[in-house]
Amino acid sequence: MHSPRENLMSRMDIPEPWCVLCNQEVESASHLFLKCPVAKALWFAACWGFKSDEDHLVHPCEIIKLILEPPSTFCQVQDLWLVSLKMALTMEEIWCIRNALIHLKVSVDL
Repeated sequence: MHSPRENLMSRMDIPEPWCVLCNQEVESASHLFLKCPVAKALWFAACWGFKSDEDHLVHPCEIIKLILEPPSTFCQVQDLWLVSLKMALTMEEIWCIRNALIHLKVSVDL
């Protein structure tokens, strides 16, 4: 499974394949949601200091599994649903920022 940018690049000539948040790497799901410096800052701020630089999280399915089964080191087991919710909302925020930059041509103050 590829990110939307990767899918478009396979079908069209896209002159700027770079991540619109950092312009440092080609956008992939792993980069956009976990490895991008902007995403890392959002993860750290929103999810109790969670560091999203785990190298084994490459495939989108692995990212989803992390959200559905978050590490229990964040809180007590009965509160893991809250961690999952915060992680899902953080991913949604990253996606919304990305789309606002691409489609609405807005400047986002990060």
